[in-house]
Amino acid sequence: MPSGIIRIAQRETRRLRLGLLFFTRIPVGAMPDFEPAELAHSTRYLPWIGLLIGISCAILFGVVNHSLPTSVAILATIILSGVLTGFFHEDGFADVCDGFGGGSSAKEKLQIMKDSRIGVFGAVGIWIILTSKLVLLSEVGPGSIGVLLLFGQCLSRVVPLLLIYWLDYVTDDEAAKSKSVAHGVHGKEIIIGLLAILPLLLFQPIACLVFAAVSLVMLLIVGTLGRSQIGGYTGDLLGFSQQATEIAIYLAGVILWSSV
Repeated sequence: MPSGIIRIAQRETRRLRLGLLFFTRIPVGAMPDFEPAELAHSTRYLPWIGLLIGISCAILFGVVNHSLPTSVAILATIILSGVLTGFFHEDGFADVCDGFGGGSSAKEKLQIMKDSRIGVFGAVGIWIILTSKLVLLSEVGPGSIGVLLLFGQCLSRVVPLLLIYWLDYVTDDEAAKSKSVAHGVHGKEIIIGLLAILPLLLFQPIACLVFAAVSLVMLLIVGTLGRSQIGGYTGDLLGFSQQATEIAIYLAGVILWSSV
């Protein structure tokens, strides 16, 4: 194999590992000579990471559902997805709920979102998204739940990738945990990220197109909301977009497959 191809494979493998290191709690081993700026290139693998999490959740659902009620199996997948990511995106969702719900100006909303404490808006928001996942997944047949988990976890992570490309990063906190991944998303990153959808498109083409359309609608909604409320996006808004899109995809799945 040519040395150039080997170097590219090693570079991209490192970037994928960095993505797993930042966006999940999945062990990836030591990362020598790590530079925070490298994280900007790891965002291209967000949809791939979602696909990996979706596969893990679908497998767990099949195993648990074999011997326990479907609702218990669904609950297990919700817990697993949160454990795999350290509830990273749920935390962002709660912060946005607190900031947008409690702040009157863009500056005030950003200040509230930086606060590590959770308020009533955030607490209610967490309850809503977790309950929504349980209820919506319970409304489709067991044979469709695993497939819906794949679509929901993968496609929902395309939205934050596109938000980074579309909007400006607005926080001025130099210590912001998402600062290093907030820049550097270009056409190449988007193409690599979108390639994660290809297996799903080949597997369920009609459903994939429907869920992709839902994801684009959520991109427009969250992007417009972020631009109007705070002038762009923050790491918390990216987490919010992932969770909101995941729920929207599950709702679309109920409409498509509730009678299956």
